[in-house]
Amino acid sequence: MPLFSGFKNNINCRGFGATGEGQTVIAVDTNVLVRYIVRDDELQARAADALLDTALLNEDAVFVSSPVLCELVWVLQRGYGFGVRHIANVIGALLGESGFQVEHPVELARALKRYHSSKVGITDLLIGEIARSEGCRTVFTFDRMLAKLPGFEATPVVTR
Repeated sequence: MPLFSGFKNNINCRGFGATGEGQTVIAVDTNVLVRYIVRDDELQARAADALLDTALLNEDAVFVSSPVLCELVWVLQRGYGFGVRHIANVIGALLGESGFQVEHPVELARALKRYHSSKVGITDLLIGEIARSEGCRTVFTFDRMLAKLPGFEATPVVTR
C-alpha cells in the first residue's frame, strides 16, 4: 500500500538539498510516479511501491524534478484522461508529502494556485513562476492565450 495514497492539500515541501544528516536522496523518472499513482501495471506498481515506500520509511528523500512533473502532468492528462482538479490533487499531494522534494516548490505552489482557474497548462504557469523568481521582467511567447496572463507578453511580430 503506497504511503502516497492519501492526497494532502497542505503545502509543506522541503526544498531540494534540505536533507537531514544521514539522509540520502533518490530521484525518480516520470514512469515510476505514473505506476505509483495510476497503478495500471501491477508488477511495475509493486516495484514503484517498494522503491518509494522503502525510501520514505527510511526517511530518505525522493526528488522530483520540474521536467518529471511536467511530463507527469502531460501523461496523466493525455494518456489517462485526468482533469485539472485531479492533476492538481496529485501535484498537491507531492508537495504535501514530507518525503518528496519537488524542484521549485514555491514556484510550483504558485503555479498550482493559478492552474485551478486557468485554461493554461501547469507547465506554462510553472515557466512563468520560475522566470519571475529569477527576476525576469516577462516571458515572451507566441501563445496568444498565455500572453494575456500577468508575467507573459506576446512576442513582437517582425515584418520585413
